[in-house]
Amino acid sequence: MKKLLIGLFVLFFIGVIGSVVSIKASGGFFSNLVDLSDRQVIINKDIKNVDINFSSSDIIVIPSDDENFIFEVNGKVSKKLKDNYKLDISDNGDSLKVKFRKPNTYFHMGITMMDTTVTVYLPEKEYDNVKIHSSSGKIDTEGVNANELEISASSGNIFIDGVQADDIEISATSGNVATENVKTDKIDVSATSGNIKIKDQIANESYFKASSGHMFLTNVFGNINAKNLSGDINITNEESTGNIHAKASSGDVEVEYLNTPSSLYIDFNSSSGRGRIDIDGINYEKKENDRIIGTIGSGDYELQVNISSGNFSLQ
Repeated sequence: MKKLLIGLFVLFFIGVIGSVVSIKASGGFFSNLVDLSDRQVIINKDIKNVDINFSSSDIIVIPSDDENFIFEVNGKVSKKLKDNYKLDISDNGDSLKVKFRKPNTYFHMGITMMDTTVTVYLPEKEYDNVKIHSSSGKIDTEGVNANELEISASSGNIFIDGVQADDIEISATSGNVATENVKTDKIDVSATSGNIKIKDQIANESYFKASSGHMFLTNVFGNINAKNLSGDINITNEESTGNIHAKASSGDVEVEYLNTPSSLYIDFNSSSGRGRIDIDGINYEKKENDRIIGTIGSGDYELQVNISSGNFSLQ
């Protein structure tokens, strides 16, 4: 038994020494970082599809001042990997794809670090499809106009502003999603672990889904479908401009109209919670703590709220 313990200790010691040597060879955790800078310009007026994919970088997408596509990289990276983090751009007719050269990690043992930002300047025009993805970094997008817009981040926040598209899909696995001044026919936003904040949006159909986080929907025009497994749903609108279907498994739902709706059908149901309504002029069909059915005017728009465990308030 003693020999076995000694043997295990020796193996552990060798492993520690190997790790230290590996880290030392790669310049330590932070001491071997060098500046990274790259810039490329693409001139192609036919481009209608753009695919931006960076595994471990922050991404900023903003309008270009001219008709050129401009890609800039700034930041720091481990010295041995600097040459691998050059822009890799594929310009094929009407499609443009941009990413980093794939780092060859088989020949770079030890700890590698990078802290980079990729800035993309897109000419102001309508695109067929724009895709933006970062595995580990935040995404800021401004002023994109496209038929289809897809934005995803595995671990990082997403923010979009002034975007116009027929169909928008936004997903964050671990991070917050925030949008402002969006115009679209249909938008689908999901956050597995993070908050969703939507402000000043015009859409025919809006779908919001959160697994663990809160929703804040402010001045959202059109039909709203909001689902939250663990967290609150807060909706604040000037007036009723569409149907609202809100479902919460564990959390409260709060709906506020700054101007009293003139035509609204209210249907609230909760397995474990209470409903409170602070609006006058409602013709109640049913009014109980956990079940409320009522109508304002002719009930043109529908407010349907289902809660498993949580409270509901309407004002």
